[in-house]
Amino acid sequence: MCGGKVSKLLQTIPRAAHWRLASLPETLSPAQIDGLLASFDANLPSGRRAYSMVRCVTGLGLRCAEVVKLRIEDIDWRNGTVRIARSKMHFMDWQPLPRATGEAIADYVSTSGPRRQAGRLFVRHVIAFRRWGWDRCDPEAIGSVQPRCSASAGRRSIGC
Repeated sequence: MCGGKVSKLLQTIPRAAHWRLASLPETLSPAQIDGLLASFDANLPSGRRAYSMVRCVTGLGLRCAEVVKLRIEDIDWRNGTVRIARSKMHFMDWQPLPRATGEAIADYVSTSGPRRQAGRLFVRHVIAFRRWGWDRCDPEAIGSVQPRCSASAGRRSIGC
């Protein structure tokens, strides 16, 4: 009957992509995240900064490049939202700001935030040996706490 036509149509349907080396990224368990967040020294300005940056990664699901692009004016404290400059899609997105993440950012800004440069939320606490002196925070700044974070979470490596 129509078996020949159907088999010809089935051959035209593309197959789902199967990438040989592709896999889902590893994730941290809730206990590992708790261990990671507990590893920061709240007595140090750099510890409060690192804690609030990691809170942005874990609480908002941001990439490192998105964390360092955060500006003070991106946070709407009254409505409890944060504006995210999406790095891969080149558009702005509004997300609810989790209470714990907002509290971490507020603690960092109110107690240990160094002078702000062009409204950047996260800036270096140590003068960088670069041409412009006080440099803004960059993705490597988050990566600099990575080995300690990985050890606290019981992992070899944690990417961002």
